[in-house]
Amino acid sequence: MKNPLSRLWVIIPLFAVLAAGCASLRKTPQLSSNLPFGIISLVSNRDIYWHGEGPQNSRNSPNPEKAKYSKADQLINDADEILWNLFLKTFITAYDGKNLLVESEAYANGGIDRRLNNDNNVIASGYRYINYRDKEFAANLAQERGVKGGVYITFNFSKKMASGVGKYGSFRAAVDMQVLIVNEEGNVIYRKTRSRESDEKISVSFGVYNNEELMELFRITIEELYLEYLAELDPNNPFFGPPQEGIIPVVPTGSPF
Repeated sequence: MKNPLSRLWVIIPLFAVLAAGCASLRKTPQLSSNLPFGIISLVSNRDIYWHGEGPQNSRNSPNPEKAKYSKADQLINDADEILWNLFLKTFITAYDGKNLLVESEAYANGGIDRRLNNDNNVIASGYRYINYRDKEFAANLAQERGVKGGVYITFNFSKKMASGVGKYGSFRAAVDMQVLIVNEEGNVIYRKTRSRESDEKISVSFGVYNNEELMELFRITIEELYLEYLAELDPNNPFFGPPQEGIIPVVPTGSPF
């Protein structure tokens, strides 16, 4: 008769291996250990509607010509510029420059995500709607450019009433931001969505408001969300906390582009 403890000694190491595997999947990737990374795409909704509404609601506006909606065509380019400037500001240098990446052969031949490539969305200048599920693209980009962490960023912009009745009172800029990171094997190693509303509010009267004031609130909120992600993905960066012993920040030279 076999000793039941002998079977237990087999089960325990097996459980340990499985647990370690699960832990590795849950581990948050760090920019310092997935180098270099590359920004693959920045996408958002084109039309900025009121929170919980859509194009069908704009027809009921008391002043449809002025209150219909705002657009994100320029805002998504602002989001791209804010991100690259933050890389400089936070001393993050282990990236593949935008122009070098988007002009690569691998990027030009990457598969397109048909779900995103439509009139409802807008993409920052120079990028393509690359399908993050395209494993061949991830492998080719790693081989050509050395990119080991492809970053896909998707925004949803909306306007959210803070006080008042209907579209009369004050409101905030609301941003949902998803960051997805794919390794050189085409596997998703990070996926998270964060949401944030602007601290400041602007006034609205019967659906009419100052659009430039709204865009500025969006830009501020976008930067705040970027900093939240970067603090998580680059925890050893002295910019996000007291400098650690032995770490000396080096100011990058040249352009990130």
